Amino acid sequence: MTSALKKQSRIRITAVLVTAGAVLVTSLPISAAAQEVRQRRTIFDWLFGPKQRQQQPDVIELPTRKKPRVKKRTSPSVTTLETAAPPVAKSPDARHILVVGDFLASGLAQGLTAAFAEDPTTVVDSRTSTASGLVRDDYFDWPQKLPDYIRETKPAVVVLMIGANDRQQMRIGSAKEDFDTPAWNEAYTARVNTMLRLGKEASVPLVWVGLPAFKSNKTSSAAVQFNTIYRNETARAGGEFVDVWDGFVDENGKFIVSGSDINGQPARLRTSDGVGMTAAGKRKLAFYAEKPIRKFLGDPLTVEQLIRLDSESLIAEKKDSAPSGPPVRTPPISLGDPELDGGQELLGAPGAAVATANSLFNARTTRPPAGRVDDFARPSL
Repeated sequence: MTSALKKQSRIRITAVLVTAGAVLVTSLPISAAAQEVRQRRTIFDWLFGPKQRQQQPDVIELPTRKKPRVKKRTSPSVTTLETAAPPVAKSPDARHILVVGDFLASGLAQGLTAAFAEDPTTVVDSRTSTASGLVRDDYFDWPQKLPDYIRETKPAVVVLMIGANDRQQMRIGSAKEDFDTPAWNEAYTARVNTMLRLGKEASVPLVWVGLPAFKSNKTSSAAVQFNTIYRNETARAGGEFVDVWDGFVDENGKFIVSGSDINGQPARLRTSDGVGMTAAGKRKLAFYAEKPIRKFLGDPLTVEQLIRLDSESLIAEKKDSAPSGPPVRTPPISLGDPELDGGQELLGAPGAAVATANSLFNARTTRPPAGRVDDFARPSL
């Protein structure tokens, strides 16, 4: 075989090998991740073997460090019913405060319980019905229940808060009267007087706590009307009406969800429905009612019991020798007395202006030293 034929055969073999290598490479299943990191092979790798290359990892994983758990900081909470101090043991002869009414009265009872928690001489008794009122006596008859509660608890004060459920029709005899009609208002006022009369017959002072504002404008408008009836009738019966309206509205008289608590700190006072009270709101209701309740219990000092600290009631210091006579008092001095500056007449009196002018005219002044800034003397020539 000639050299030309040998050379041509070698070229054909090389071409076949290259073609076979290409087919082999394309038929191998290679993943997408491996294709990204595998380097391209040349014909010399297939003929003479691939070089031993150091395979690099696809991704360098750094050691992960766990993040420390950070405790969430909570803002200092104000005094609520849940965080109040544990109640102390009540004495056997403790005075009882009877709280009656609807769901707002139930919250008021919780607030009063927190207010008197550290007072061993006072116990708060809650006798409330959530959906009750003075309209639906077929559902809950308060004039019938109240005397039983008074005989059971023997309270020193009765606290009543009711009316949030009373904006509805009232059955009067065989007829049904709509809310805010003359017949409805007359019948409702009579039922309020019945509650006040029952407390008076039991010789128990009664504190009537008014209704707060509500989210609904219609309910708030009805609450204003109810509070007017409660205030007028309670005053006639000799009771005490507590107005809590300003504690649950803004400066414009509009309903608020959040406001100042009893410590003056911002807090949420009402629930999301705009009707119920939160713990801070219940405590604020009790804050308004606490003062008249303590007055009926005899806790606060009256004006007559206060000692007036003036010169007549101060306790004299003990001395070795007793004073030899009454104390010498300094008479008051009038600022309009001309004797204060040695004169006999006040300015403005007749002749006072002339005397003042003469004194200024005859006044003598000393000559300033030569060369000073106020020396206006003519220099000598």
